[in-house]
Amino acid sequence: MNRSSVLWSAVRNWGPRFGTILTFFVLARILDKTEIGMFAAAYALVSLTELFADNGFGDAIVRTQDVTRGMATSILILNFGLAVLIYGLLTLFSAEIGGLLGVTGIEPVLQLVGLSLVLNSFGYVPQALLRKEFQFKRLAFRSLASTVFGALTGLAMAFLGFGVYSMVGQLLATTLINVAFLWYPPVLRPAAPQVTGMKHVLHYALGIFGSRVLNYASLRMIEIVIPIFFGPAALALYIMGSRVPAVVAQMLTAVMVDVNLPHFSRLVDRPPLLREAFYTSLRSLSMISAPAFISIAALSPEIARICFGSNGIDSDYIMFLAAVLGAAQSIGYCNEVMLNAWGLPRVVFRMQCCAALLVAAMLTILQHSSVFTLVTAYVCCHITVIVGGILYGSHKTEVSVKTMISKCGAFFLSALAALAAVHLTRSYAISPDYPILLKAMMLGMLFVATYVVGIGLLDRDALRGWWNRARMIRAWKKA
Repeated sequence: MNRSSVLWSAVRNWGPRFGTILTFFVLARILDKTEIGMFAAAYALVSLTELFADNGFGDAIVRTQDVTRGMATSILILNFGLAVLIYGLLTLFSAEIGGLLGVTGIEPVLQLVGLSLVLNSFGYVPQALLRKEFQFKRLAFRSLASTVFGALTGLAMAFLGFGVYSMVGQLLATTLINVAFLWYPPVLRPAAPQVTGMKHVLHYALGIFGSRVLNYASLRMIEIVIPIFFGPAALALYIMGSRVPAVVAQMLTAVMVDVNLPHFSRLVDRPPLLREAFYTSLRSLSMISAPAFISIAALSPEIARICFGSNGIDSDYIMFLAAVLGAAQSIGYCNEVMLNAWGLPRVVFRMQCCAALLVAAMLTILQHSSVFTLVTAYVCCHITVIVGGILYGSHKTEVSVKTMISKCGAFFLSALAALAAVHLTRSYAISPDYPILLKAMMLGMLFVATYVVGIGLLDRDALRGWWNRARMIRAWKKA
């Protein structure tokens, strides 16, 4: 792993998501809550079916050293065939699905969103091959181009009055450009399909696939359940509250998975080096994720009001919970990547089984409660599973939990202290009549100052490292 790979992976994942969230802020102010909820319900369902079209072979290609053109072609054909089959079923039963979800008029939206499933099926294999070769610069340009094109399409359709179809248009435009850039110039020249040698790839892919299905059941099934119990407007409230933490989580974890999975996989025959690489990755991730997520939690009332206007009223509590969960998940995902690289996807599978069962029980018990109670219990279930998964994973890989805490503890403690400082200041020292932007700036600066002081007290090596990097950047600018 080198800095160039990390940089371009960050550009590939951060640029598009940053552009997407800015577009969503605009659309969320233009569209009605019911329209936002309708698209979110359709997209959540299509995302579930997409797991079956991808089926885990992408990560299997990244991890497997000897993937031939014939094997890659076989996987490409399988992905496309499954995508067409699933899209046909979605189209055929769209009316029944709309009735089950309780969302009136979702049928044409579901059919159009489902087209992204077929388009994406052409991109899983090329993207995996590019990741395998650390071609993150090319992936970055492709992602940025598709995001800009999709955002312009969505915004133009929204201002022209297309309503919910503006979000559909943004999705399809982004998907189309994504796939086109993956194939030009071609990274895979199709060959005669090959089944020989696929057994070990299939074994690993099935473990990843099972884990992803359960991961969806535990993380995103709530997006399908909320409209059934509370209607599409409640789902829009959940989407707006969880969107900012979710995008930050995707930006951080996507880079980690992109770069660390192939890097860790190359060290799987040298366990001591793999553990050290894991500790280093964990510390680097925590240095960013702890202040990023906890600051969102601390400033959730201001962020919700600024980003979503009147549509975002009451979404701040959901944003607070989602940000706290994102901070915990950043550590959990790092643990899962190491386990997958170690060749233990079944361990991750068991962890996801526990999470799915807990969430299913929670959704059943609390189906007649409020959406806020449901989300609170959902977050508590996941944090419980994350802690248990880290303890179980450390036993399997002989990773020291004590060392993990020493690597990331200072960042989380400092961020929590900053959260407390912001809460107390908002409650007792700042007038509610202050302009929302001014209040956000004041509290944001307080969070940063408290966090830096905390790091200075708990981890001076990290503070010294930041200072040295700042001096290097200043010297580079002068040169």
